[in-house]
Order: sequence, then structure tokens, then C-alpha cells
Amino acid sequence: MPWIENEEDTEFIEFIKNYNLQSRPKVMELLGKYSHKDIYIFKNRNEADEFLNQI
Repeated sequence: MPWIENEEDTEFIEFIKNYNLQSRPKVMELLGKYSHKDIYIFKNRNEADEFLNQI
């Protein structure tokens, strides 16, 4: 990581805590507008690594 946090970023922590309720629905709606495109959603780094190894 190019930086090291020295103190807690409460705004970022709240964003993460509220992501599923506030941001995720908006992201999923946007992705729905591009359903004609190939969209890959990885749930962890291993899934992404496996995908990249296959291409």
C-alpha cells in the first residue's frame, strides 16, 4: 500500500459498514444497465486469481 494510516478513518469505516444497504444497490443497478456486457464479480482474491489464470 502506498501509504500507512496513522489514525482511524471513521468516514471510510461507515462507508464499509453501510455498503450493502446504501452503495451496493446503486452499483448493482448500474451493472444491470450493462447486462449485454460480460461482468465478473469476484467474492475473494482466489476467485480473481483463478479467473486470471484461465485467460
